[in-house]
Amino acid sequence: MICREIGDFTRILCNAFELTLEPNQQSSPLANGFELLNNRLNFGPDQDIAQMPILILQLFEQAQQSGHYIHPEAIRAIQNNVNAIDQTLQRNPEANRLFLKILMTPERILLILRRMNEAGFLERFIPDFRHAIALMQFDRYHVFTVDEHTLRAIDIGHKMKAGELKDRAPLASALIQDLGHQKILFVALLLHDICKGRGGQHEMLGAELALRLCPRLGLNDKETRLCSWLIFEHLFLSHCAFRRDIQDPKTIDDLLARIYDIERLQLLTVFTTIDIMAVGPDRYTAWKDTLLQELYYRAEAVFSGKKDFIEPYDSSNLPPIPAHLPDIQIRRDEDKNTSIVTVFASDQKGLFSLLAGTLSASRVSILEARITTLDNDHIAYDSFTIQGGGQTPLSDKRYTEIKTNIKAALESRFDIESALRKLENKESKRDHVFDVPTKIHINNKASQTDTVIEISTRDQKGLLYRLSKVFHEFDLSLHSAKINTYGLKAVDVFYVRDQQDQKITDKARLKNLKEALCAAL
Repeated sequence: MICREIGDFTRILCNAFELTLEPNQQSSPLANGFELLNNRLNFGPDQDIAQMPILILQLFEQAQQSGHYIHPEAIRAIQNNVNAIDQTLQRNPEANRLFLKILMTPERILLILRRMNEAGFLERFIPDFRHAIALMQFDRYHVFTVDEHTLRAIDIGHKMKAGELKDRAPLASALIQDLGHQKILFVALLLHDICKGRGGQHEMLGAELALRLCPRLGLNDKETRLCSWLIFEHLFLSHCAFRRDIQDPKTIDDLLARIYDIERLQLLTVFTTIDIMAVGPDRYTAWKDTLLQELYYRAEAVFSGKKDFIEPYDSSNLPPIPAHLPDIQIRRDEDKNTSIVTVFASDQKGLFSLLAGTLSASRVSILEARITTLDNDHIAYDSFTIQGGGQTPLSDKRYTEIKTNIKAALESRFDIESALRKLENKESKRDHVFDVPTKIHINNKASQTDTVIEISTRDQKGLLYRLSKVFHEFDLSLHSAKINTYGLKAVDVFYVRDQQDQKITDKARLKNLKEALCAAL
């Protein structure tokens, strides 16, 4: 908040200095009572915003429609009369109609919303918004304060509607064109995060806020309930896409049980895409886009009655077994902006840990892994989705290096521990101020066939290698893994079974497993 006050004070000083450079103020009255002062929009001399605060909304609407910048004197007048923005104005149907109209109009929307915020209008007109102002999220993943993230999300929504983001988010850009709930989408974008920092689940608090605020903004009962649902579930789709095995039918079953119909699926897909894009530059990657697309099309197939679209991942989908083992292949996946490493090898205990460690030691990021054992032939087929630095596929030279390292590791000629130690970098002093607690959640309900283990901890070199070694020590077979990094925080999800190909249900064993995983971290 101090930073915001410094910023506001700096803008006031700059505006005051700017006015000294314009000693001759040229005033041109407008038909609706406003004036242009040196070609910038200002309140007219006969307008009293203390008595008629709705003039403030009319000024913002005029600025948005005309394209004129707002004069510093107008911003100062609003700041000096914020007490006039009271419950009477908040409950005024015309004021709420104007506000919603501004929110739904794409022209200069980010600039207008920022001016509303700087002038102190937003926090007075929507009192809950004041909690989001200058609220930092100390995690090195969220780039912006909550209020700035919110305003950017609204702007991104309008850009998507205009077709400006179809190269980065083709599915959401197509869905938004025919979305029947534009009003709900933009109101939800405004409200979805403003309950952060109050304790408890911000999505639940935001959903409750929507039930109170949406009718004031002119939404009917059906629209209000849908907006509240969207805010409550706004994290769910990304959770399914990035932390669950999309090819597991249970993932789709759980999704359908909470989304209900294709209409809500479309709305939530668009919202999720916009929300991630607004987190910060490069946070929405081609990898994330393709995961959301795959999840959407699988769910849509069920809603459309095409249940045969969803097939469990099994050996029938694998390529033919090569004549000579080990067989190591690397190819680019241009759509996902990733590289795919596939390894056919004789099955051995700890194979996944060995491969994961070798890839980490080869300076690549693992995004996803899938492990299949062909029991009849004692052959393992492991597939890794990887990226290099900068979220890009790798060069042919790097492919050769990785293949060489994997082959050496399979022949016990590659010292993973030593290679990982060479890569360890000391954290900066800046990183030390961020607390990233370790959390381990073991879930036997997220899959029909596997125990799902979700581990949240500080990101570190060789993390996947160390965790997979614990699974090997407990004689657990790992079937798939999802790897997510949020700044300094890693969230890794594993689908595992015991030696009888069953879930782990013994409470004592689960307790020991959890303790061993904690010790490995």
